[in-house]
Amino acid sequence: MNISSNIPSNKVYTSSATPSSADAHLGARLGQNLEAAAHKIVQGTEATAHRIAESAAALGAKSEVIGDKIHEKIEGAKEGFSAGKEAAAEMVGDLVDRAGSMTDRIGNYVRANPAKSVAIGVVAALVLSRLFSSRQAR
Repeated sequence: MNISSNIPSNKVYTSSATPSSADAHLGARLGQNLEAAAHKIVQGTEATAHRIAESAAALGAKSEVIGDKIHEKIEGAKEGFSAGKEAAAEMVGDLVDRAGSMTDRIGNYVRANPAKSVAIGVVAALVLSRLFSSRQAR
């Protein structure tokens, strides 16, 4: 089969040939179609850009709200830690005061009753000695 037999030989396609009215009409329709396609592409691009801008603005607003909430939680945690620190410092202060008061009372009792204090100390030492020696023997 010869491929060249399907090409008409009576028409010559050169750049110097004058276009016919059919060619002009075809060119005009092609130009209109290209213009319409370009217009649709521009509209689609503008719509997409508008949607992207709206999404970015919404995302920015949401991230600002989230950032504010995180900041509030951090500030609340700082206040909670500060209050806990103050409460712990107050409790330690109370314990130190109680220990000091108890030490003073024991010191006053020992000064007032030296013989009794020595007897209590000896009995306590014997009891503790018995407790620890019986555990080691077992």
